[in-house]
Amino acid sequence: MRVLYEVVTAPGAQRPTGLAVTINSPDESAPPTTEAFTLASPTGAVTVTAAVDPSRAYDIYASAATANGLASESVRAELAPET
Repeated sequence: MRVLYEVVTAPGAQRPTGLAVTINSPDESAPPTTEAFTLASPTGAVTVTAAVDPSRAYDIYASAATANGLASESVRAELAPET
């Protein structure tokens, strides 16, 4: 699964240096999987290495964080199963 991102820094705030992505399928009994990524730029893409089944739906949550641990609110996206 590939996640495209764009982080916006508030005036006077630190630029986010990390991105946490959590994926969960309501169709599976397995717990959600979270992966952390270092951000080299404010826009780009990361590849989640957790296995996904294209026939299942997924909820994806992403949150950016600064070097001192301040995190943004999570942004949610839904991925529908392929038909």
